[in-house]
Amino acid sequence: MLTVLFAITTIICALGWLKRYVSCGAIIYYIQKKQYMLPSDSELKECTDFVVKNMLKDIFK
Repeated sequence: MLTVLFAITTIICALGWLKRYVSCGAIIYYIQKKQYMLPSDSELKECTDFVVKNMLKDIFK
């Protein structure tokens, strides 16, 4: 019974990961297609920090 439960949760997680992977790829393709400048490492770090802080704020409000 637990094996079936773990298999189902693994499939759900894999589908979520695939959806996120495709979404990120689509955003990157859009940025390149429109010839926007790709972000630098420091800009990526700044944006990542912003998103993490806001996610934590939303979780713990």
